[in-house]
Amino acid sequence: MAKIKVIQVQDECIGCGACESTSPKLFEMKETKAHLKGSKKVKWKGKDAFEVETDLVKDAKEAVDVCPVTCIHTE
Repeated sequence: MAKIKVIQVQDECIGCGACESTSPKLFEMKETKAHLKGSKKVKWKGKDAFEVETDLVKDAKEAVDVCPVTCIHTE
């Protein structure tokens, strides 16, 4: 099964909840920001970010598409 890496730059998150509503297996709201479930803290393009590798490819791509501030990325 194909895997995809999901990266979230949480400092850029505005807490709109769009990612959680379309991809609840990957994202959950905690306090005022979305959190990438099961992720680890990493440096991504010089920014603090959270990353997880998953086989939920469709869910990951949907989260990227609905994020209004483009703080979610895939590789």
